[in-house]
Amino acid sequence: MMHLHFIAGEISGDTHASGLIRELSTLRPGLRITGLGGPRMRDAAGPAIEDWVEKAGVVGLWEVLKMYSFFKAKMDQSVR
Repeated sequence: MMHLHFIAGEISGDTHASGLIRELSTLRPGLRITGLGGPRMRDAAGPAIEDWVEKAGVVGLWEVLKMYSFFKAKMDQSVR
């Protein structure tokens, strides 16, 4: 079974990825999709998508650096 892992960190990425997920799921029934995204991705793929955009959608270098440990932990989790 094919497995794809998506990551979207803000609302526009969530919107675009959800459309892609819906199309891929139609083309490949049984496709396993996991990842980090938002409510639209979760609607398209189900509970294997963690809704994190409210926390991950930060702007600016300083804001990202302040949340480095959070992003590092999520990336490590995604790689595993």
